[in-house]
Amino acid sequence: MAGVARGAEVNYVDETCWFKEHDLKWLWAMVNEQVALYRIDDHRSKHAFQDLVQYWNGILVSDGYGVYKHWINDRQTCDTWHT
Repeated sequence: MAGVARGAEVNYVDETCWFKEHDLKWLWAMVNEQVALYRIDDHRSKHAFQDLVQYWNGILVSDGYGVYKHWINDRQTCDTWHT
């Protein structure tokens, strides 16, 4: 699944809080038309984002979270295209 997600031209990426036995974690998702890749991380950070996407360099569809704003490849938000 990771290979399919990281091989896609376009991925939707987001994160949300995830509680595990009262500890705050972060559920990260990388989703495209073929697959949804999820991972739980201790952090909501650039490093956690990089652990999710790894070598992928396609078009990122995301919200305005700061980590996503620094994506060096093409990025699409709700109504804006960034290059």
